[in-house]
Amino acid sequence: MSRKEIATYILLGFGLLANVASIIGVWMGYLSAPSSIRPTILRALWTIGLISSTLVYLFAGWLVFRHAKTPNAADHGNGQIDELSLSGRTEKLAVDLLRFLREQGPEPAKSSAGSDRLEYAEKVRNLYLAHYALRVSAIRHEIMAHEADADLDRFVDNPYFDHNAVRRLAVKLLEVSCAMRTDELIKSV
Repeated sequence: MSRKEIATYILLGFGLLANVASIIGVWMGYLSAPSSIRPTILRALWTIGLISSTLVYLFAGWLVFRHAKTPNAADHGNGQIDELSLSGRTEKLAVDLLRFLREQGPEPAKSSAGSDRLEYAEKVRNLYLAHYALRVSAIRHEIMAHEADADLDRFVDNPYFDHNAVRRLAVKLLEVSCAMRTDELIKSV
């Protein structure tokens, strides 16, 4: 059972306990009220309790069934990535790098001014170093610790990251992720 499932069941337990405590509190409030206003209090509290309990249980049920649908594989076949497995985190990093490149826009054409191309390359390099270099390094070391033959050194140790270098790194990370996922599936059969 995963941590998310355990947390969901704990939340359901607390919700049940809170509802029982609310019912006891409503009953005590009803018994201590003057008899002339008891029916009015009872109807109001009963309606509020019924609506809130129904909404809480519908939400909790939705959480349980939403998490129960996804298997524990790195790729669920519907575009979701399991970020708990090393292959899933590697794939997520590769996808994040490709999104990063898409956000920067296309690389300036070779026919454009040299300063435009240099500015773009410097922007990509600086943003890569600021947002992704540490994540890439951490994933690389984790892959090496798992004895996966990834051959990431020549991609990660590149002193100058331009658009093409980041794209090549993302493609290599996707290849490594697929290889790890294949190994995971073979070992699980």
